[in-house]
Amino acid sequence: MRNPKIASLVESWLLTAIGVILAFLGVYLPVFGPAVLMILPLPGMVLVVRHGIRWGCLACFVTGLLLALLIEPLMALRVVLLFAPIALGLGWGYRKGWPSARTLLVTFGAA
Repeated sequence: MRNPKIASLVESWLLTAIGVILAFLGVYLPVFGPAVLMILPLPGMVLVVRHGIRWGCLACFVTGLLLALLIEPLMALRVVLLFAPIALGLGWGYRKGWPSARTLLVTFGAA
C-alpha cells in the first residue's frame, strides 16, 4: 500500500535537495549563477502545488537551514528570502486556480 504522508515526505526531501543544489550553483557559479537563481523557486513551487502550503513552507525552512550550515548564515538568509516568497506565492496561486494577474499580485506582495 502507498502511504500519502510518506510520499509527501520523500518528495519534499528530494525537492529540498534539488533546491539546495540549485542554491549552491547559484551562489558559486560566476557566470550562470543569476540564471540558476531565477529557476530556484521551481522546486518549492512544485511542492506547494502537489502537497500544499505547509509542505512548501517546511521545505523552504529546511533548505534555508541546510544552506546556513553549508554556506554561511547571512548568504543563506538572502537566498531564502529571494526564492521562498516567490515559490510559495506562485504555487499557492496555481493550486487555488487563481487568474494569473491575481497570482502575480499576491506573489509580488509576498516578495
